[in-house]
Amino acid sequence: MYLGCNLFIENDENLDLEYEIDLGKAKRKLKNGTPFSKELGLVTDPCIALKRKIKLAPNEEKSLNLIISVSENLNEVCETLKYYKVPENVKIEFNISRAKVEEEARYLGISRSDLEAVSAVLPYIIYPNPLKVLYIGDLPKKEYKQSDFWKYGISGDLPIVLVTVNAADDIYVVKEMLKVHEYLRIKGIKTDLVILDYEKNIYEQYVKEQVIQEILNMQIGYLQNISGRNISFK
Repeated sequence: MYLGCNLFIENDENLDLEYEIDLGKAKRKLKNGTPFSKELGLVTDPCIALKRKIKLAPNEEKSLNLIISVSENLNEVCETLKYYKVPENVKIEFNISRAKVEEEARYLGISRSDLEAVSAVLPYIIYPNPLKVLYIGDLPKKEYKQSDFWKYGISGDLPIVLVTVNAADDIYVVKEMLKVHEYLRIKGIKTDLVILDYEKNIYEQYVKEQVIQEILNMQIGYLQNISGRNISFK
């Protein structure tokens, strides 16, 4: 597998590109303000650090383009870097990507506020959740196995997004999280969405009916209570 990177500035190709692939060296040189070595070879703690010096006149603006290319074919990596060195090609790709995102959002009925919700939830899925320490003391003392989740249609292999509802007034949260779950699924980010119903009125079951209706409205009922990328409702 080959990885290629480039950091370039439009109309400023004469500026020297500095790079470092050793993390320890990169940290020391950044701290000391010394130039990168521009050495390639085998290292025990690899990284990719790129640096260019930019000269800006008062009120002047410049755009930096960071291009990352990965492929099993070295020539393909080089050709990709060469292609995106042309600023117009970069702009074309951004326009295509923007149109694709807008079309996906239109298809899913996702608004700008929904995308903001995605941005708020995503870091807690990808990175370690610092809020977990607040609930460690409340966890049951009994030891649970991963297989204990399976009867609820929860794989235990994926991050779990938990939503709790107490009354019909909370349905808007369920509706928003269903959109977030579907958007992440389309983007290839696998999660298990678990909805816990704490409704006190167990006879009328208004909350349960509305949650099921929202799932059906999103046309994702087939994902309910299946293992992996599922929606579990209890």
